[in-house]
Amino acid sequence: MKQKRLKQLGAALLAGSLVVSSGVSASACCGLYVGSQQSENGSTYVGRSEDIGKLYDKVFEVRPAADHAEGEMYEDTYGFSMPYPSHTYRYTVLRDSIEQGESVVDEDGNLVREAYGEVGMNEKGVSVSATVSTSYNANAKAADPLVDTGICEISLTSVILMSADSARDGVEKLAAIIDTYGSGECNSFTISDANEVWDFETLSGHQYVAMKMPDDKVSVNPNMVVMNEIDVSDTENVVASADLISLPLENGFLVSSQQGKVADDQITKIDIQKTYGSEDFGNGQYFRYWQGVNYLNEELSQSVSVERDGEAAPEGPFNMLFEADHQLTTYEVLRLLACRGEGTEYAADNNPEKNPNGTAIGNERQAECHVFEIRSDMPEALATIQWQTMSRAEFSVYLPYYSNLLTDTSDIFQTEYSPSIKDIEEVLDDEDFPAETSAYWVFTAINDLCDNDRERYGANVKLYWENYQKALIEQQEAVDEAMTALYEKNPELAEQAATALAKGVSEEAFANAKTILTELWAFVKADQAGELTEEDVFTPSVLTENKMPTYSMDMAYSFDDVDSSAWYADAVSYVAENGIMNGAGNGTFAPDTVMSRAMLVQVLYNLEGKPEAADCTFTDVAADAWYADAVAWAADAGIVTGVSDTTFAPDQMMTREQIATILYRYAAYKNYDVTASNDLSSYTDAGQIGSYAVEAMQWANGAGLITGSTATTLNPLGSATRAEVATILMRFLESVG
Repeated sequence: MKQKRLKQLGAALLAGSLVVSSGVSASACCGLYVGSQQSENGSTYVGRSEDIGKLYDKVFEVRPAADHAEGEMYEDTYGFSMPYPSHTYRYTVLRDSIEQGESVVDEDGNLVREAYGEVGMNEKGVSVSATVSTSYNANAKAADPLVDTGICEISLTSVILMSADSARDGVEKLAAIIDTYGSGECNSFTISDANEVWDFETLSGHQYVAMKMPDDKVSVNPNMVVMNEIDVSDTENVVASADLISLPLENGFLVSSQQGKVADDQITKIDIQKTYGSEDFGNGQYFRYWQGVNYLNEELSQSVSVERDGEAAPEGPFNMLFEADHQLTTYEVLRLLACRGEGTEYAADNNPEKNPNGTAIGNERQAECHVFEIRSDMPEALATIQWQTMSRAEFSVYLPYYSNLLTDTSDIFQTEYSPSIKDIEEVLDDEDFPAETSAYWVFTAINDLCDNDRERYGANVKLYWENYQKALIEQQEAVDEAMTALYEKNPELAEQAATALAKGVSEEAFANAKTILTELWAFVKADQAGELTEEDVFTPSVLTENKMPTYSMDMAYSFDDVDSSAWYADAVSYVAENGIMNGAGNGTFAPDTVMSRAMLVQVLYNLEGKPEAADCTFTDVAADAWYADAVAWAADAGIVTGVSDTTFAPDQMMTREQIATILYRYAAYKNYDVTASNDLSSYTDAGQIGSYAVEAMQWANGAGLITGSTATTLNPLGSATRAEVATILMRFLESVG
C-alpha cells in the first residue's frame, strides 16, 4: 500500500527543474508467503496485492544498469536522498505512471527516477515485493518517531534492487540506510533470491527487523504487524537494529518472554507485534487476516477471534507463521489474493451482519497483484518466476516472467494514461482511451465492469481466466526445460529469449483481453438500455472458442523481422534455439545484415561453449570488445588467421569462400569428417575462388553447406547475410549431428 503524503520538492533539493506532486492514501494491501514444504511442487511463494485504487495506472518496465559519478545523489520527491552506488544494476519495476505526479521527471517530462517501484527483480536474481503498509503504537511513536526525510515506500524497491547482490545483501544494505537516514514510514515487505526469503519490517524512525522465512510455514499479512517473538541473537536468521530491544526496554513498553527471567542486558527476545504494532489494526485488517487464514487453514481460522468485545481490539491470536491444512498448488497460491471469504461467515458478499463493509482481500482497489515462485530445482538465473497481473486478481490472469533476465517489456505495459474518474464507464467510449495499447487499462476496465455484477457480467470472465491460468501453469514446465538448456549453452541468448517470451505471452493474453472488453462493454450497454433480462449472462467468445495460451519457446524464437514463410525462417529458429546466434536486439534478427568476421567467430565461440581464451594479440581488437575472447580462441585454435601479422579486421564483411574456409578449419579442429568434396568446374565462376579456399569450398559444396547462388554460379566472393550464415550453420550442425 502507498502511504502518500502531500509534499513538494523544490529546485534547491534536486538542483533542477522537476515536476512533483502527490496523491491520496489508502490501506488495503495484503502480503502472502508459502514455504517450500507447504506447496505441492516444492516451490516457495511470496507476493502481494497493491491496493492503491481501481483506476490507478501502472507501468511495467526495465530500468537499465548505470554507472554514477562520485557524489551523484539519489533523491525522491518525499525528501529522501543518498549517494548512488558507483554502479547500479538493471532491474524490473511495476511503477506508478508519471502522470500520478510522484516520479522525478525533468523539465521536458522525461522520467529521471521512478516512484513506487512496488515489485521488481534485478539482474542478480534479487526480488522485492513492497510494501504492506503498517503502523506503530503510541509508545513507539513517542520514543522513536518516523523521520520526515527517511526512506519510504516510494523508493524502497528501487534502492534495494539497484545494488543488492543477494537477498541478505539487500537486507543488510537497507538496514545500513535506515541506520543512517531513518525511515519515513512503517512497512512490511520481502526481499528474496533463489535461496531464501526475508521479511523486513520498518517499525519506527530507526528500528527495524528482518527475519528469514522458514520453509515449513505460510503467512498472510493484511496491513498488520504480524511478526511475533523473535530472537535477535539468532544472527543467521535475524537482522535487527541495534536498539530494537533497548529502546522499548528503556521506555517501558518492551514485551518479551524473557522479562523477569534474565537480566535486562541479557534479553534477546522481543515480541514485535506487541511491542511495536498498533494498538488496534482496524476491522478491515482483522477480517482480511481471518479470510487469509481460512483460505490456508480452515480449521485454524475458527480459533482466531476477530470480533470486538465493546471497543476493545479483537483477541486473535494474529500469528505471522502457521501451517496450511494441505500442500498448496500454484493456482491456489495465485488465487489467494482474489479471496473474498467465499462461503464463510466473514464473506465480503451478501453477509452484511458479519462483514458490513464488504471487506475482502480480493477488493476493487487492487492496481496489480504479483507472486514470485522460487523453484529450488532450477538454475539460480531461472529459479524465480514473477507471476504478474494488471489490475485486480479476481477477473485477471497472472502472466509468467523470468524477470531477472528481462531487458525490455512489451509496449502494452508502458502507456502513461491517468484520467480523473471514478468509474471506467466514463472513458470507455473516449477516443483517447488506450484500448489498443494498454494492458493495464484493458484489464482494469474488464475488472471494473465485472465488479458491477459478478454473476451476470463476471462469472464467465472469471471462468475463462481460470482455464487460461491453469494452462499457463501447465505449460511453464516445458518452457522451464527449454530455457534451462538454452541458458546452459548461452546466457546472453537466454536473456533475449526471456524477453521475447515475456512479450509473447503478454501480447497473446492482451489480445484475448481486448476481445473480452469489446464484447463485455457491448453487453453492459445493452443491459443498461433494458435490452437484456436478468437471465442473460455474459459469455466471452474466447471462452466458447476455448482460446488458450500458446506459451512455448516458439515465442522466444519469433523475431519481428523474420516472417514464418521466409526461406531462412527454420534456420533462424534453429540457431536461436540452440544458442548459436543471438538476435540483433529489440526483437529483431537482422537477417539481411551482412556477416562480419567478428560475428562469425563469435558464433563459433558460442557453439564451443565459450572456452577460456588467452589474451588477444591483434592490435585492432580491443581487450574489452564483445568479440575479443572469441577472436583469441579462434586464432589460438588455428580456425582463423589475421589479415596481417598484427591485425584481424573484425568489421570486415565475410565472403562465402571465407565462411567455407573458417567452417572447414573448425570441422577439422573438432575432428569431424571433412572428406566430402565436389568438383566445382561446373560453376562458371569457380576460377574466382582464392587458392587458400579451394579445398574448403569443395568440401562445403560437397557437404551441401554452400550451394550455388544459381545453377551455374557459386559466387565465392559474394558477401553472406546473417540469414545465409544461419542456414549454413544449420546444415553444418545437422550433418555432424
